[in-house]
Amino acid sequence: MKARILKKYLILIIVFTASVTMLVGCGSKKEKTNKDITVTETVKPSKGDDANSGTDSSNSTATSKEETNTPAKEDTKELPIYVMNNDTLEKEDYVDMVPQDSKITAEFIVNEVVKNFEQNGVTIGINSVTTKGDTIYVDFKSDKAPLANVGSGVEATILDCIAQSLVDNLDGHNKVIYRVDGKAYESGHIILDLNEVYLND
Repeated sequence: MKARILKKYLILIIVFTASVTMLVGCGSKKEKTNKDITVTETVKPSKGDDANSGTDSSNSTATSKEETNTPAKEDTKELPIYVMNNDTLEKEDYVDMVPQDSKITAEFIVNEVVKNFEQNGVTIGINSVTTKGDTIYVDFKSDKAPLANVGSGVEATILDCIAQSLVDNLDGHNKVIYRVDGKAYESGHIILDLNEVYLND
């Protein structure tokens, strides 16, 4: 009888212990699971990631701004003129790109030719450029090229470039007369009368 009661108590203790163990095990499992869930839930895109995407966005904005601010190809048109070849010092064709709205006058053409010579180290002195009828008058300064600081070859090239650029671009103007300070053109190499036509195209 005592053995039977003892056996019952023993079984109860074993069942109780097993139950407690299972409960504790489930509890820790449940806690572990909750922890895992918590961890999973807290793994969200961090502010850093947002900041990065913000950076990407601002970068693309910056890029599109750069593209917008990149000056569009300026509206230009071609102006065929003549310039000096630096190697041969002779006249050669050149296509000058000028603003689309440029008014092509005798003065404008001469200025473009002069600018090109200046880029190559030759400063041409111009007093005035005027037109009368079919004639263009170009008046040079006596202390600058083509009258000073250049040899006879460069002098002739300057006169040829200016004259040919003028008659090729201005309809109805086919004569060019050169003067120096309002007087007849006269250098150590070339002598022209006051109204002598240098180029008649």
